[in-house]
Amino acid sequence: MTSGAAPERDELFIDTGFAKCSCRGEKACGDTVLFKRIPEEERLIAVLADGLGHGVKAEILSAMTATMALRFVAEDREIVHSAEIIMDALPVCKVRKISYSTFTIIDTRPGGITRVVEMDNPQFILFRAGKVLELEKQVIFSPKYRDRRINIYSFQARPDDKVIFFSDGVTQAGMGSPHFPLGWRGEGVREYLSELLSRKKDISAQEISENLMREAIAHETDMKPGDDISAGCLSFRQAHRMLLFTGPPYDSGRDRECAEIFRSFSGSKVICGGTSAEIISR
Repeated sequence: MTSGAAPERDELFIDTGFAKCSCRGEKACGDTVLFKRIPEEERLIAVLADGLGHGVKAEILSAMTATMALRFVAEDREIVHSAEIIMDALPVCKVRKISYSTFTIIDTRPGGITRVVEMDNPQFILFRAGKVLELEKQVIFSPKYRDRRINIYSFQARPDDKVIFFSDGVTQAGMGSPHFPLGWRGEGVREYLSELLSRKKDISAQEISENLMREAIAHETDMKPGDDISAGCLSFRQAHRMLLFTGPPYDSGRDRECAEIFRSFSGSKVICGGTSAEIISR
């Protein structure tokens, strides 16, 4: 495939992973990460929501936001109106008198066509060929909630692309400490991920998420998070294909046909059973 060519639909497989931890002193995590595969549409949707504050109340806010966002996006509803419905539905905090949850939505369709929608979460990072790819964005505002800005990005994913998204617990890790008075920040996250991906070429989406979460915790004073921390990853790669040959064909006259299918298959091959091995060998 040439560098500018679009990947074939069956070339891309999306490996997913996420990791999260609670703010110090809390058992409930105020961040929610959800994935939904829609096989009949060859589609994958990922959502990360961050509820106001931390603890059980934040967990409720983020869970409601992520669940509704997942449903609205799967139904292809208009995003601004959907965000307004979510904000209207969230319970109001008795202390701050507001209902609030941020979110990141990633919607990937056949051929790697991908749209990312963010509302007040840190900007996601797209790694391609080991480097951060800068993308143009469309900025829209809600007529009802004018302080809510929604960023929309569109791109076509390619094999080996990695989309990494996270809550502000990552970028703000260590805030107020002598070494990180303003937190780890987006630049620090990018530098860390660049080094990690250059060092571990075949790292999985789950490992990326867990490494990012642990590194954010390591930036906190005494490794005690001052906020909920969550990270997710979508890793696009070529599908790993495998053919398993087990049991001889009912009609022995088809032995040669089965052996030819096995021989010409491109991918991993597995033979199970002595008779099957004898047929392929012969």
